[in-house]
Amino acid sequence: SAVDYAGDGKIWVAERCGDNTNCLNTPDIDPVLLIDTKSGKILKKFGKGQIVWPHGIFADRDGGVWITDARVDKERGKGNQVIKFSADGKIVMTLGKAGVVGNDENTFSAPNDVLVAPNGDIFVADGHSDRVEESNNRILKYDKTGKFIKQWGGSGTADGQLREPAALPRGDAFAHGGLKNLLSGVTSVAHHDAGEPGLCSPNYPVRVLRRYGWAHSLSLDGPERVRESHRATPTDVPWFIHAAEGTDEAASREAEQLSTLGVLTPNTVLVHGLGFSPADRARLAERRVGLAWCPGSNRFLYGRPAAVGEFARAGLLALGSDSRLSGERDLLDEIRIARESGEVDESQLEALVTAAAASLLRLPARGSLHAGADADLLVLPRGARLWEVHRADLRGVFVGGELRYGDADLATSMASPGDRVQVDGRPKWLAGSAAAWLRRPGIREPGVQLQ
Repeated sequence: SAVDYAGDGKIWVAERCGDNTNCLNTPDIDPVLLIDTKSGKILKKFGKGQIVWPHGIFADRDGGVWITDARVDKERGKGNQVIKFSADGKIVMTLGKAGVVGNDENTFSAPNDVLVAPNGDIFVADGHSDRVEESNNRILKYDKTGKFIKQWGGSGTADGQLREPAALPRGDAFAHGGLKNLLSGVTSVAHHDAGEPGLCSPNYPVRVLRRYGWAHSLSLDGPERVRESHRATPTDVPWFIHAAEGTDEAASREAEQLSTLGVLTPNTVLVHGLGFSPADRARLAERRVGLAWCPGSNRFLYGRPAAVGEFARAGLLALGSDSRLSGERDLLDEIRIARESGEVDESQLEALVTAAAASLLRLPARGSLHAGADADLLVLPRGARLWEVHRADLRGVFVGGELRYGDADLATSMASPGDRVQVDGRPKWLAGSAAAWLRRPGIREPGVQLQ
């Protein structure tokens, strides 16, 4: 049903006990699980007999796990609540009356999601029915003790009204991505999906590629939509697609299928490429087709990274980080895995996140130092190599000549306004525009605390 990141390579999962109807009917199954994403092992589990139908999950900064129970079992007096568990499964707080449907400040009608702001304020999205007469379609706010503060929304399509508010909110996911990348020294990223207005904000932590074409994959979009998307993309603009993302027979056929469709051109950037044969890789490199490589995700999902030597030697390889659910914490960790894989030489590693990446993204003013280039810079400790450092080691990250993250002494010497933060237990500095994201409800980056 729902997943949230618990930090340190672990995730909390809310699961509907195998039948998606009522967990009370399977009293021996715990619906809340803590899972190690590296090993797949279940580290903790709890919640049996306490939740009817888990819908949303939120892991707060203090280790609490919040679940929204979006169905009601009136006979057994359960459901229609927001429940806060401790990390060991003890109920710490509940909002709403168990087994009761209502629309006042103390009752819900199928609460969808919950998040907790840095100051402890609690926000609940209430309403899981697309039938207006059955849904509250509102957002409620409580203080950290559970005392009601206010609500807003209501059913409808006018400004300020809602219909089945399923999550809180989509923009937070993009904020997490921007902060994750900035803290690891990234200045520019490619978002492989439809464009989002918030990503173009001057206050977004990093630069996001604006001119690109994309299709998700052959399996999801189908051949015709893939071909149409490629044809609609100018030849001087990168075009992205997931390809050969697996080791099965279907993945091994995708290079030939894409070739038949006529989409393997010099502006094409394939994502993953695990299933390509040696002949495929040689043919793709000859056609100047690029590859975005996510070695951590490849290793986690398939046991090995993609073979990428031909692409690296031709300057056609860029490094990606993928989702934290399957990839590493950040791009610095991906660089270490790339080095350990033996697929690329140490002399090639830096280019994967600078010159080669900028070339594939058609960004001539980035990726190298030259007259007229954008002042996007990463400052490392003296003598350090890129694969040796972690995010707390970085001296400074500059985007467009502006210091956005780094050491406080560097910020002081440049008279840069910002906030002091702790990053993995070490004092650092964060630009005010980036720190503002951390103050938003629901935005929390494991290992990072504002001072």
